[in-house]
Amino acid sequence: MRANIEFEVFGPTVDTLISEAKKSWRELTNNQDAELPHDTEINVVPHTASDYKATVFIRMKVEKDA
Repeated sequence: MRANIEFEVFGPTVDTLISEAKKSWRELTNNQDAELPHDTEINVVPHTASDYKATVFIRMKVEKDA
């Protein structure tokens, strides 16, 4: 099975957006060592005068438990 996961993060810089995306991904996967998958896509748009909104798209294969 494949899963398409989408979530949003906010921040003032690209580095902050990536850090927040990693934080959200680690919470979602319940794995504090998880890294974003190599093919993760991040779409960044202005949000406020000092912040950006990043929509994070992750596609992954989910192994079905027996």
